Amino acid sequence: MHRILLTSVVVAVAVAATPLAAQTLDTAAASPEHQAYRAKQAWLLRDGGKWSADNPTFDSTAEGSPRSFGYQFTQGWGADVMRLKITGRVGEKTYLYWDGFYYWHPVKNRLMYVAQGTGGAIAAGESVDAAGTLAFEIITPDGTVALHRDGDTRLSDEAFQSQSFRYTASGWTPNQTLTWRRVNE
Repeated sequence: MHRILLTSVVVAVAVAATPLAAQTLDTAAASPEHQAYRAKQAWLLRDGGKWSADNPTFDSTAEGSPRSFGYQFTQGWGADVMRLKITGRVGEKTYLYWDGFYYWHPVKNRLMYVAQGTGGAIAAGESVDAAGTLAFEIITPDGTVALHRDGDTRLSDEAFQSQSFRYTASGWTPNQTLTWRRVNE
């Protein structure tokens, strides 16, 4: 019995360590899309990985309306994994809205995204073009599924603009456009 348990532990550790070891892909062998992701990852993570955007629909009379949003990018455990926390600043408090990560899928040769939101929502999807535009589902605990698409445009070395869309009966409908600026601390 102890031998079976010990063997199971050794196998579990070996399986858990394999993905970390496998993520050391030679940059020269990476596809152009993968190289673009790595360059964007380095740029987003630089100087602490913090970004801020004013909320263009901020309503000072509405309780809970965020004045601004925050992105906090951090390096994941593997070279091709990047964590992201999305926050909102309401009054003097900062609230976490989404906690997730991006990772490069070596078989699909695509950027993948998975996150959990406050209230139990899950977002999951993947890139649909070489620019890294993401198409993903947001699934709420009651089973509602909404299709979303997010892309961004680099404005300068210190800023980018994100564009989000929802899929409706009339197709992709603009949802929100934000201008993000690097937060240097």
